[in-house]
Amino acid sequence: MSTTGVAGFTLGGGLGHLMRGCGLACDNLLAARLVTADGRDLTVSDADNSDLFWALRGGGGNFGVVTTLEFQLHPVGPILLGGGISQPLSAARQTLRFYREFTGGAPDALIVYANLGTGPDGTPRLGMRAVFNGSIEAGKEALRELRAFGSPIADDIRPRSYLEIQRLVDPNFPPGRLNYWKAHFLDDLSDELVDLTIEALKRAPSRLSAIALEPMGGSVARVGANATAFSHRSAAYSFLILAGWEDAHQTEANVAWARDLWERVRPLAAPGVYVNYLGGEGEQRVREAYGPNLDRLVEIKRRYDPENFFRMNQNIRPA
Repeated sequence: MSTTGVAGFTLGGGLGHLMRGCGLACDNLLAARLVTADGRDLTVSDADNSDLFWALRGGGGNFGVVTTLEFQLHPVGPILLGGGISQPLSAARQTLRFYREFTGGAPDALIVYANLGTGPDGTPRLGMRAVFNGSIEAGKEALRELRAFGSPIADDIRPRSYLEIQRLVDPNFPPGRLNYWKAHFLDDLSDELVDLTIEALKRAPSRLSAIALEPMGGSVARVGANATAFSHRSAAYSFLILAGWEDAHQTEANVAWARDLWERVRPLAAPGVYVNYLGGEGEQRVREAYGPNLDRLVEIKRRYDPENFFRMNQNIRPA
């Protein structure tokens, strides 16, 4: 989504189109400057204030006001193969089983998101959004089986600028639309989960709601769970429930739908949650977001913000 701010995106981890090949945004952070609660202006990197540098890469906005970010760059495009391909909802079960195998063997340069939702014509469907960071010809070959599977009802995968690809989902999140998100990580896309999510979409009270899968792996998984504050390296997918609606009188029904689906998926989910997808869900869920790195984050918080000045966030309380 093109409107996402780079600072919060990076400090929470940074899942995106290039993560399988280039790593998370936080994995590509080389240095930063931030102002601490007591007014110090610090440079952080592997060489300077390395403990704080570790904490910034997944610990969110708990440690100060970040004023500068320095990133590792990677060759991208400028033209990439990307876009969407859709199957009717009646084919979603077979397609998602194929998708599970396809994404499990995909090259790192390729990411394919899956989305159960409603198409522009008002009919429910399974959409998949692909992005290949490499040559157009190599991308066509990497996507050949996906595009040939079943009987797609739409296919607009074509050469695009990276900036255009970043804007592909913007129309789904217009300003002013009401929304409520819930998320999990998944170790596996089981048949039970596939069936559960398809049936959940059929019950959605709003045609603007969707259920999304973001495949991880690749470079994300090759970084150790303790190498940065973002620990959720082994997950196969991020699972996202996106309730969206326009009439405020429908808020209760749509929030209830999202929460119900989240509870149904929970026994099938992996531990933890992406902190940037976390809402006001209580202290235990915050602990799950920081996972096994929480104790170290608490100690660093105590050193740099002992009074918890920076607390309007998914808060790490000082030791």
